[in-house]
This record gives sequence, C-alpha cells and structure tokens, in this order.
Amino acid sequence: MCLHIFLEEKIYYLKFEKLRFNYFTEKYLISNLKKIINLLNPSLRQKLISTHYYLIDLENELKNQILDQENLIEDGHPQISTNCKFLITDTYADINGYQKLLLYEFKKNKTYELGKFKVDTEITKNGFKYDLHPRWNYNDNLISIDSSHDGSRQSYVLNIGEFLRKIF
Repeated sequence: MCLHIFLEEKIYYLKFEKLRFNYFTEKYLISNLKKIINLLNPSLRQKLISTHYYLIDLENELKNQILDQENLIEDGHPQISTNCKFLITDTYADINGYQKLLLYEFKKNKTYELGKFKVDTEITKNGFKYDLHPRWNYNDNLISIDSSHDGSRQSYVLNIGEFLRKIF
C-alpha cells in the first residue's frame, strides 16, 4: 500500500508493508482451535462447525442437499463446471502437508480424489499459505491449480478430459 503525499508541488511516496494481523490468528488461534475440535466426538464437532458442502435450492429451502457426506467434509475452494455436472475443490493441507484435489460428480453423488500435492515446507515455515484454488476452463476438460509441490510457487494445468470420459 502506498500513501501519496503532496508537498511543495512534489509527490512523495511512502510505502507501507502490509501487516499480517491475520498471521497470528492463522498460526496460533485457528490452528489450535482446529486441533481441539478434531479431538471432539464427530457428532459434537459437526454441531459446532459446518463440515459439508451444500446444494441450496433458492426456491425451496426444504430441498437443500448435503453433498457426499463421507468425502466432502472439509473446507475448500469449490468451483462448479460450466456444464454443471461436476464440482472441483481442494482441501487445506493435512498434518503431513498434503492437499487433496477432489472432483465431485453431482449425478452419482460421488467424489474422486484426483491427486495429492505436498506443500513446500519453505513456504509454510515462513508463515505463508498456498492453496490449490482449482479452476475449470470453459470446455470442462482442464483444471488449473496453484501448487508448491515442486519446491516453488507455480501454476499447473491438469488435463482431466480422458478421466471424465471414463467415469461419465
């Protein structure tokens, strides 16, 4: 963030480093709360936090549906395909540093694990997060992800067209 100061008809730029107030929250508070919540009985945990993906019918709230209650149980970054047949999402890194890339098929209410990607330890030890953030292309055959599994922050494109033809 830059602050522009006008003084005697000259422009001076003061550059401020954005303070990461959320770093403390992420590193200490949220991570410890997650550990405590994971120790709880699953039924109590589910009452405390939402652990599912929902398909919400805006015209009839009684038709709301929980998607794949066994596999879509973590927060992620979902995106629905342009043909509305699939949902692609990711998970946050597990205790071993792996993130999953998940594909959900609406018609079969089934989730497929497309891959696991290890977050680079250099990135995480410096307090940074790096999520996959999967995104569809317009033809629904390519998925773009961000990953650090090769040791640096990169964008990757995965061709899942053949996989979709096999399952569909």
